[in-house]
Amino acid sequence: MSTKNAIQALGDYVLQDQILVDSMGTLWKAQKIKSISESGEVVTEDGYFWVKSLKIEYALDAAYRRKFIDELKLTKKNPIKGSLKVMDAVITANKLAVVYECPTGIPLDQEFQRDGMSMYEVVQIMLPVAKALDHYHALGIVHGDINLMTITVRANGSGVIRDMGIHKQAQWILGDGDLPFLPPERIRRKQVLYQGDCFSFGMIIFHLLTGRFPWDAKLKEEAVLPLKEQNRLLPISTFMARVDVELQACLMQFLLAEPTSRPRKCMKLMEVLGDALVREEQTAEIPIIDPKVLERAKKQVAKLDDELALIARKIAAKEAKLAEAKHNWKTTKDRAEKKYEEAMSVWNVKMEESKTSLNSMQEDVDSAWSKLTHFFSKSKQKEQNQILQKAQQEYDHLQDEYNVNRQKSEDKFAETIEKADQLLQNMQRKVLKDVRPLRLEQSKLDEKLLALGEIHPKLLGFRAKKPFSRADVILGKSEIEMILLPKGSFMMGANPNSRFADEDELPSHKVSFKKGFWISTIPVTQNFYHAVTGQNPSQNKGTDNPVDSVTWFDAIRFCNTLSMREDLTPAYEIDVDDEAEIRWGKASNGYRLLTEAEWEFAARANRKYVFSGGDDPDLIGWYQDNTDETTKPVGQKEPNVWGLYDMSGNVWEWCWDWKGEYNDRSAMDPIGVPEGLGRIFRGGSYLNAPTFMRVSYRGGERPGNHLPNLGFRIGRFAK
Repeated sequence: MSTKNAIQALGDYVLQDQILVDSMGTLWKAQKIKSISESGEVVTEDGYFWVKSLKIEYALDAAYRRKFIDELKLTKKNPIKGSLKVMDAVITANKLAVVYECPTGIPLDQEFQRDGMSMYEVVQIMLPVAKALDHYHALGIVHGDINLMTITVRANGSGVIRDMGIHKQAQWILGDGDLPFLPPERIRRKQVLYQGDCFSFGMIIFHLLTGRFPWDAKLKEEAVLPLKEQNRLLPISTFMARVDVELQACLMQFLLAEPTSRPRKCMKLMEVLGDALVREEQTAEIPIIDPKVLERAKKQVAKLDDELALIARKIAAKEAKLAEAKHNWKTTKDRAEKKYEEAMSVWNVKMEESKTSLNSMQEDVDSAWSKLTHFFSKSKQKEQNQILQKAQQEYDHLQDEYNVNRQKSEDKFAETIEKADQLLQNMQRKVLKDVRPLRLEQSKLDEKLLALGEIHPKLLGFRAKKPFSRADVILGKSEIEMILLPKGSFMMGANPNSRFADEDELPSHKVSFKKGFWISTIPVTQNFYHAVTGQNPSQNKGTDNPVDSVTWFDAIRFCNTLSMREDLTPAYEIDVDDEAEIRWGKASNGYRLLTEAEWEFAARANRKYVFSGGDDPDLIGWYQDNTDETTKPVGQKEPNVWGLYDMSGNVWEWCWDWKGEYNDRSAMDPIGVPEGLGRIFRGGSYLNAPTFMRVSYRGGERPGNHLPNLGFRIGRFAK
């Protein structure tokens, strides 16, 4: 870019657009000067920068200049993702300026929604900012004036803070700043502390979540400072109908008047906010939806299903043509190879016969008898040599013919293959060209379908990807509901300080799941078991009671039978000759037993209760003190927060794993030890004391045995 017009320059930069003016100076959008011609034409580089030009009094103070330069060097040397990168500086006798990268995004005060943001949006924006602040605080660098205008939201939704590296601990020239976000010590005593950054950070989080500040909006600015100094700020629950208790407590700690009482790191608040977000998302409550809205959504889903089915048929037809082309290509190739081999086979026979004949003649000539004959008859020797020479000429001629014909056959073979390859490539290109827009349209329709899944958790069934979506498995008049649990991590096993912990529940260890999985909200009932197998082996009869007295092998066969009825790939391969030999195909989409780790993850539901759903066994399960020694209909007690019933009590539940010892190593998607004395079962039962209902308690039994208090529930991999 070049210009001859009057320009405003600062050092090596042309200042173009003024972005904002604050208490410390002016922020400009600028370009770096590449060259200046003799005629005065200024040529700039292509990229843009942000230049923060400080007020002149900053540059004229020698002590401030030294601190400014030192802090700027340290900031430039230690960049981090959540802070605008320092690219350069302008330092003259009467001017100080910092040159930053030019971010693509908008200021947070423009992105901010006046009625507040979701916790997810706040975490996405503020997490990198928290990391940047903690990073620079550790280096002794304080921001001193964090507010919505100092944070930019990038195109990907993450936040980035500016003005790091501009020293602000110069009390005599401190501006007012953005008062609502400033800590009391900054306003009253002009103290610039890293704890003050933590206060401002907490105030921003409060404001983003609620759209308000923690005081009456009618108050004047001078009336707010005493509230900050006296710890009389309103809690966040004043403005939010539902708020996480731990989040509220942590947030109010960040807003305490005494700097040393505040948490030392901004990431502390982000961790609590992240946990609150998980707890908010990990709830199985079904929202109350307007029936008309739900009906419209169902019609939209049905329409999208029809459109997707049509696209799928079109794609299948195109791919069938490609499959046919591949078949034809292979057929052509096989025929060409066969024809080539047959043609060369005839010539190979001729060459072999000719070679054999020539070698025989040569052996005759070289034999002792021939040499004796030649000694007495030179004419005989000449005659034999002529015959041998003629045979050699005939062989050489045949060799030439062989080479010519072989070359012709190879050329013809190559020509045939080349044509076949070309036909296949043409078809591949055509199919790819035809299928690409269909795939794109399919992807768009899938996105619309998933968006509709947000309206109600049951709209999409097993196609859903959102955690806590639901799906029904219906067989005649019998059905069972399944829920999609999220991926995640948890500490598996008992607390080592628990007086109830058994040895086989220790040590506790971290377990993670790469993706979510489906789980039935209740154990398999007798009614549902009978609908699948036509049998009911239960000792405790009751159609809505959990099925009992089933072996582990019975549960495995049940899962496979249900999968086949639903036209799914069975999860288990059962050896015909040895039924005890079971192999689990983890790529299958069929129903299966839960692993022990999945069962405990589901039972805990991201909570620290003793039992699944609470600490009071009477509220959440059936056990020996509240039953008459029989199972009870499922779903009558309180579920856990993920909507799972009877995880503690009623009947034990078979799991996939062999029972083995724990170790303290972290595990990803564990499936247990290769072999053991028994298969795991979990959850306790109507015949047991509460201690056996604990989420960490482990039971085990030989897989061929059945008990009147032992059943199972089903799972399935998410798509």
